[in-house]
Amino acid sequence: MNNILKGSSIALIFIALSGCGSDDNDSEPTPTPTPTPTPTPTPTPTPTPTPTPTPTPTPTPTPTPTSVADRFVGSWLAGKGGCINGSALKMNVIKVSDNSVRFASETVRYENESNCTGNIVASYRQAEDFSLVSNIGAPQTVQTSSYNKVDWQLVVAGKLTQKQPAILGFKNANQFCLVPTDEPNAIHNYLQQANFDLTNTCFTKTTPPASMQKPTQVLATASFRLGDNKESWADVLSQLNDQGRQGYALLTPSIRLDNPDGSFALYKNLYVKNNKSTDTYTYKTVDVKTNSVANRYLLWVNELNKQGSLGYIYKLSFGEVTSDTDKYLFVKNDKKPATYSYSNRFLTNTSRTSILNAFNELGAQGCKLIYANSEFTNNGTTNGTFYVPTCVNSSTHNGTYAYRYFEVPQHIPFNKDDAIKLEKLLKEQAAEGYRLVDANNNLGFFNIDGYLFERDSENTGPIEYKVFIEDAASETDEPYIFENRIQDQGTLGWFFAVRLGSVYTNSPTNYDLASGVVFPK
Repeated sequence: MNNILKGSSIALIFIALSGCGSDDNDSEPTPTPTPTPTPTPTPTPTPTPTPTPTPTPTPTPTPTPTSVADRFVGSWLAGKGGCINGSALKMNVIKVSDNSVRFASETVRYENESNCTGNIVASYRQAEDFSLVSNIGAPQTVQTSSYNKVDWQLVVAGKLTQKQPAILGFKNANQFCLVPTDEPNAIHNYLQQANFDLTNTCFTKTTPPASMQKPTQVLATASFRLGDNKESWADVLSQLNDQGRQGYALLTPSIRLDNPDGSFALYKNLYVKNNKSTDTYTYKTVDVKTNSVANRYLLWVNELNKQGSLGYIYKLSFGEVTSDTDKYLFVKNDKKPATYSYSNRFLTNTSRTSILNAFNELGAQGCKLIYANSEFTNNGTTNGTFYVPTCVNSSTHNGTYAYRYFEVPQHIPFNKDDAIKLEKLLKEQAAEGYRLVDANNNLGFFNIDGYLFERDSENTGPIEYKVFIEDAASETDEPYIFENRIQDQGTLGWFFAVRLGSVYTNSPTNYDLASGVVFPK
């Protein structure tokens, strides 16, 4: 603005000086010039400053709440005690609720059995004993130690005993003991003086044993549930459909277990739920009557096709329930409808090569094996004994199947060496996309121990296995032991690969010939 004003002044001075230089002899007076008005300068607008944006603050992440139970979760190795036969005790602690955990004990062995030194050697054994720790109190600190007051219940003869108050004291985050005192300073002194290598009521955090390791790739987790056997078929079907509506599918019926309250055995139906799925299931039973042995197989296949056209896939046979009447179980996935058709072969050449050729011919047509054994029946021309591979085609499956069999001699009972061989074989076959579908000689290869594998061209997901030397269920196991044992595996991401759980898999869709379809699709 000042420059503009100065410029105007200079112009005015210039005009005035020009007037002063006129001729004095002019007769006419020089008029006084009209001054040029000074223009009003246009002000330069003040630029509006660009506002500096206020940065959005990074939110402080909400910490995951830690419950009093969390400090116990994991695997812990007990002190060696007297080093009996080189054995060691691992306690696998599983969270049950925010203030309760379950202790599952497992016997393992040291590499050097004489003095309990060296590496821990895998036992391939199922978890043996359980106890429940509940009402875990808030941690109390005394000097450099801390402790929790808890209620401890042992499991004796398959039942929880009365609650007993106990103190679990932590020397640090990786070492705790069952402390024989509740006086704070005495707790601290005990923990500082305890020899954690030798005291068998003191535990040091360790890597999980093979039995408690998760799959490398967890595809889903499983929940297991037991149902009582029912006396009437109406009640059986009611239970099946009640569980099915809740997403639980029948894995296998009538598992024999020990009765903690009597001398007679208990029989339980085993259900499983894929926790990643919202599918539900509907079951139906069908009776098929015949007084002709030769017709039994043919009528069964006719019923399979009839129910398949209605959207039901065959699950299992309950056998002959009354004279000349067989009862069969079928299931459908309510949320993934499909139809099914069945094919078979009537073989007189029962060499293994001939049988496997038939499996693979059917598999190449997209037909999945569900049954294979010898039957007295009619092949369309004559009555006779035939080996009859039977398979199912699903309207939702557009791939093919391939089969291979391996003869593998086994010890009786199945032992650690057998488990190691099977584990190696499973890993080799999984690398080529083959899954175990028979470990119980359902193929009827008499006096031959071996394993049948199947490859589904549409099922190319990761395959992993876990092997034990015994079934998860035995006649000497009570329901509490069995249910907790398998639930611990389900929580880790393992499903049954064979009917009674000696082999687990990370694949929810895997099932063997002895179990029949579990999660239909």
